[in-house]
Amino acid sequence: MRNTFSMNLPLLFPVLSLLSLGCSTKSDGDTGASTTGGTVTSPGTTGGASTTTGGTTGTGTATGTNVDGDGDGYSEADGDCDDSDAALNLDDADGDGLTSCDGDCDDSDAALNLDDVDGDGLSSCDGDCDDDDAALNLDDADGDGVTTCDGDCDDGDIALNLDDADGDGLTSCDGDCDDSDAALNLDDVDGDGLSSCDGDCDDSDAALNLDDVDGDGLSSCDGDCDDDDAALNLDDADGDGVTTCDSDCDDSDASMTLGGQTWSGNYSPATDADLEDFCLCYTESSISQSD
Repeated sequence: MRNTFSMNLPLLFPVLSLLSLGCSTKSDGDTGASTTGGTVTSPGTTGGASTTTGGTTGTGTATGTNVDGDGDGYSEADGDCDDSDAALNLDDADGDGLTSCDGDCDDSDAALNLDDVDGDGLSSCDGDCDDDDAALNLDDADGDGVTTCDGDCDDGDIALNLDDADGDGLTSCDGDCDDSDAALNLDDVDGDGLSSCDGDCDDSDAALNLDDVDGDGLSSCDGDCDDDDAALNLDDADGDGVTTCDSDCDDSDASMTLGGQTWSGNYSPATDADLEDFCLCYTESSISQSD
């Protein structure tokens, strides 16, 4: 009887060879190529067998938080606060200690930062125009629509603002004493050193001003007819209704006055003193003395 096992050996060798490929590693040929589980063997080009692995190995593309989506050099893993916006990054270009991711509104200007030096609750990035002066801020305490940073000279008084209601080129903050009247302003047209806001009654006439040259308590704007002579004023000391500016010749004697009268005819004073008193108010040329 023929040995069945011996007869079947040629059929088993190919099977054993395939099984050995699936569970062992083999080096062969001059190149030293190796095969690993799940590989296919192909003829080598240098006399040995070359193999191809069942998987692919390569550098590939990074995924997840390591990606730099906006190209600013930083990924989310690095701390990029918005990887879709390159303007938001971890640079500190102006050296103020803050990055745009920290909230720096302008990383090219160190003066714009998140500091609140004057303690008014605002930083330069918030719009504080002077972070060294708490009085200059963005508050509008008086509700006039203007802040001290806008130029409001007194944020506690709504009457002081930047309006120019009368169109004279001046605001109440500029010193306009009446912003509803253009005639009252800070101009000094006549060059007397006074403006209509100072009380100049006629800014086109330098002779009319607030000076009291003769010290009688009156200025030309008050009606002083001669500001170089204190005797000529608007007083009516004797109560006769006439002042020395009205030509009262003696404001201490109510009987000595022109009183709106005119003299005609001859005058015969009882004494020379009477004539002298009379002539204080009437010139001698207007009368004739009888014997």
